Amino acid sequence: MNKFLAFAVFASVFFSAGSAFACSFLGKSVYEYFSTHSKVFVGTVQEEPNAEGVHKMHIDEAFKGIDKGTEFIDISFDESMCGFERQKKGARFLVYMNDGEKISQTGGTHLLWRLADTSTHLEMNLNDVILIRRMLW
Repeated sequence: MNKFLAFAVFASVFFSAGSAFACSFLGKSVYEYFSTHSKVFVGTVQEEPNAEGVHKMHIDEAFKGIDKGTEFIDISFDESMCGFERQKKGARFLVYMNDGEKISQTGGTHLLWRLADTSTHLEMNLNDVILIRRMLW
């Protein structure tokens, strides 16, 4: 009976954990994300989304695929289960994107700065920005 109970507990934890990690993915290297996306930049959300969910983002630092002198870009966040929630003005991202696609976490884009939470992902993601700068230097 004890073996059955132990197995039942183990099985319930093991099988229920799968749904908790449904959005987990094996991250690629900065180089892989950089080389598989047509646009790479650091941007800050300038406006709340419009009715279609499109945000205006300021190009803070362009690394790839952004014409010189471009200040703003319209972007959409993937708001599905594995995406991002709607972002507030001031949120800052390291963006990896291809033309016509929504920005998602599984595509490599990640938050650098959130107004309500200024340190959660700050250090690790800034290291990615530094690495990109060094790759291009």
